[in-house]
Amino acid sequence: MGGGANLSLSNVQVQGQTGSAILADAGVTTQIQVLNNTRLLAGNNILLDVKDASTATMTVANSTLQGNINIDGNSTANLTFDQGHMTGDVVLVDDPSTATVTLQTIRRSPAAWTRSTA
Repeated sequence: MGGGANLSLSNVQVQGQTGSAILADAGVTTQIQVLNNTRLLAGNNILLDVKDASTATMTVANSTLQGNINIDGNSTANLTFDQGHMTGDVVLVDDPSTATVTLQTIRRSPAAWTRSTA
């Protein structure tokens, strides 16, 4: 992905045959939405690879992911899961890289819907 890209995926399958499903590199800042049963498949088991001083903000909603997210080369990943699930690891490959993970759910109470952040 290059220069300030926005990517919205809904009910699709994205597959990296031999590499990552999504790659953010070369200093890019990107917004990624993985929505409505979208599947990310990666030949190297890396669903999102953020490197070379890039920033990726990814929201996973109503999708289940299996694989890892790698952050390397002084990069940042901001991940939000809103009724989304992931089996895998968020891997900080080097010390200057950072990751923020936000988990959101909607729970029903007898009186009304309430939103909570874990």
